[in-house]
Amino acid sequence: SKAMELKKKIEELGIPRMKQEHIRKLLDVLPTDSEDVKLALNSYSVTLTNENAVKIADAIKQNKK
Repeated sequence: SKAMELKKKIEELGIPRMKQEHIRKLLDVLPTDSEDVKLALNSYSVTLTNENAVKIADAIKQNKK
């Protein structure tokens, strides 16, 4: 499924302290820009660099096509 493909892509980015619950939240919201990625994870204790937020947003955008 597309969701499983995207989950794998996000895991493969190797972002520090990125947990399954964070990935589930991203799959629920599907943010396509770095600001929305950060907003989606705002309530979790995970700190994202801008670079990593952009990588996540790009992976989601690619997957939506």
